[in-house]
Amino acid sequence: MTSFDEVIIGSGTAGCRLALEMAKKGHKVLILERGDEVEVSKAHLYYDIVSTTGVELWRVIGVGGSALVSLGNADTPLIEEIKALGIDISHEAEEIKRELKPSAVSSSFLGERAKLLIEAAKELKLSCQTVYKFVKLDTCRQCGRCAGGCPIDNKWTPLHDLQKAKGHGAKLISNFRLSSITRHGEGLSVKGLVNGVEKRFSADKVIVSAGALETPRILKKAGLTHSGKKLFADVFITVGGPFHGKRFRDEIPMTFCIKLNQEIALFPHISSFLIPYLASKGVIVAKDELVGVMVKIADDSYGKVGKHIEKSLTTSDLEKLERGKKVAMDILAAVGVKEREVVVTHPRGVHLGGSAAIGDVVNREMETEISGLYVCDGSVLPKAPGAPPIMTILALAKKLAKKLCEV
Repeated sequence: MTSFDEVIIGSGTAGCRLALEMAKKGHKVLILERGDEVEVSKAHLYYDIVSTTGVELWRVIGVGGSALVSLGNADTPLIEEIKALGIDISHEAEEIKRELKPSAVSSSFLGERAKLLIEAAKELKLSCQTVYKFVKLDTCRQCGRCAGGCPIDNKWTPLHDLQKAKGHGAKLISNFRLSSITRHGEGLSVKGLVNGVEKRFSADKVIVSAGALETPRILKKAGLTHSGKKLFADVFITVGGPFHGKRFRDEIPMTFCIKLNQEIALFPHISSFLIPYLASKGVIVAKDELVGVMVKIADDSYGKVGKHIEKSLTTSDLEKLERGKKVAMDILAAVGVKEREVVVTHPRGVHLGGSAAIGDVVNREMETEISGLYVCDGSVLPKAPGAPPIMTILALAKKLAKKLCEV
């Protein structure tokens, strides 16, 4: 049995950052990943879509995880809510910002669609806020393919952390199928299959960073049966239609934000799903004719992860989506999209979390009731952020790594 200081289960945003921070301190670190190694430009091939009663849950299974297909937005939501639970990550968030240097989207970078929507929003007395992205804007091709995996690797992803972590001695094993986590002396033992061969690893500490759908399943294998509740997804829809007589060039999505309140936000966004919805109404258009608005809500933590995954929309969720949709339709009308040609996509969720929340499954140290077993990923977040949480998760990982390296 090979021994390590820490074994990390999952190679996403938190897993790779944990490995980097601890390997830099000289710790012997192993990352175990269920999926394959992934080329960033082909990340769209590794999407896993989970259909539930009310929402499609989208994630990527592979080395690097779902952040490979993020849109690069560098928000830091829930900092104060997490602080109220006894974890102050404000300093770590600033450290991450200084390291990754997210850039504000300037007016010169905005595409034609975004500019049209901003002008329409101003007419409606709506305030548009600049967003920050951990994308190299000066070399961005504006191809709009962020959600498929950047074809030129022009945005930060966990693979950048992983490469650095390996340089400090961290090890990665992909295609790992976990069987169990058990006590081994003063530490823990992780057992599973690697390409069909049983392997065992021992560690002083084990950190589960497998994402909100897999983390509670792993915890249940360790005996923590109360995990898997309060799942949220940051549910969104795209409201859009054709702008006749104009062919738009590709542009990067989510370049500005209109916040209706803390739970409803609008962003410029084009979805290919709009095309079949329009076709069902007899409107045949190409993607480059579309104008669209994403309506993103901080949904209620009303899902469950067990043998089956349950996630439905509450009455409050539906009301929030409806309010956002109405504002999006007003914006599109001001742009010049005909009301009868506006369609709305089905609800999807991509910021999955809450299923091992701080205060419910882990304490303020992100440790479970099993000594030495920690959780660090979106599943520990106390509520839906209503905005991309990657920077917040990175700060949580940095905080936990500091603690573990002090022990």
